[in-house]
Amino acid sequence: MVARLFHKKRRSFNFRRQQRKSPASSQRRLHQVGREQIVPNIPVTPAPVVSHPKTAPPSRQQITNQKTMNAPLERFYPAQKGQRQSQPAKPEIRRDAPDATLVIIYQDEHQKSMAAPQVIHGRLGAPLQLQFREFAGYDLIHITGFVSSFVDPYGTMTLTYRRQNGGQVWMFCRDIDELNLLAYPRFINGKLHAQYNLSSPFIDHYNLIRADGPARGQFTEEQQTVTYLYRRADWQTVDYDPRDLQMDAFVPCYDGPAGEPVGITLVKGTIWHVYETVTLTNHQVWCCMGGNIWIEQTDEQVTPVDRPAMPAWLRPNRTTENTFTNQYRDYARIDFVPGKKAALYDQPFGHRIDGITHGTPVIITGSVRTENMIWYQVDDRGWIPRQYTKALHNLSTEEKQAIEQQK
Repeated sequence: MVARLFHKKRRSFNFRRQQRKSPASSQRRLHQVGREQIVPNIPVTPAPVVSHPKTAPPSRQQITNQKTMNAPLERFYPAQKGQRQSQPAKPEIRRDAPDATLVIIYQDEHQKSMAAPQVIHGRLGAPLQLQFREFAGYDLIHITGFVSSFVDPYGTMTLTYRRQNGGQVWMFCRDIDELNLLAYPRFINGKLHAQYNLSSPFIDHYNLIRADGPARGQFTEEQQTVTYLYRRADWQTVDYDPRDLQMDAFVPCYDGPAGEPVGITLVKGTIWHVYETVTLTNHQVWCCMGGNIWIEQTDEQVTPVDRPAMPAWLRPNRTTENTFTNQYRDYARIDFVPGKKAALYDQPFGHRIDGITHGTPVIITGSVRTENMIWYQVDDRGWIPRQYTKALHNLSTEEKQAIEQQK
């Protein structure tokens, strides 16, 4: 009896011991939910137990090399039990750190950018130390958003520039032979370095010969001059070679080729010097005898001749004083035809020895009046009719010295 009871308790003890050792046996326990239910015998695989090795925290250099360097370390390394999580350090704020920005924009009057914007940083309320940029050929005309100190955390200032005006281009229309103006002068204005393209005006009864000066170009800082030279439409050719004519009759004079009578008649048998010869489109030949005295050259009225030498008593004497020559010193400018040379003679009504370009400053060293004409001695080189010179008045001492040094 005692042995049987001992054996029964021993089996009960072994069953409970085996139940503790087998995890599967725990899954077959009865659960009491209102009434007893039998849990199906389903095999369950236990989850593996993962142990975290105790490793040293990563160094700062290792964290920098990671792609997620900005992520908190707690994302990868959970804090251990009893360990306090670290807080990110707050950035140090300097009291003198800039907290305001000003952008300066440079543009022209058409709102086209002229340079990269200028960015200035500073502290709110601090004064601005501004030095605006300068652009050659432009003037500053307007400022938008001007401030003298940093008033906003972010602000803009716009500077507008306008291109400067260039020097005027003067345009003249002249008669190439008589040098008189054929129209009122025109003055063309434009912006500096801007392009211009002039065209010659149409003038009745005249043909354009050429243009002196830059008819096409760009406006510069200096003034420029363009002169359009015209010739009468009925003038075919013009010859400035000097020659002499002998009057074979009493020849009437006119104020121009095919012009009006002036009440002067050249005496038969006299010899006259010709300064200009014009051939008209109708084949008439007209000769300028000086000034506005013109005659028509025909075989019945005149004969070309070689002028005889001037009498000795009329020739200017450079070694002995001559009663017909006034010796003095004055300043003038050659006033002939632009781009042409006025003839210089060895004596009044003499032979041509040289030429002086139009506009050249000269020194008048003497004068003589003969056959109702006044001749000037120029630079002690030769003689020229007075009408081809223009006196220079009120010259300063420096200007006179400059002319003297050119000789």
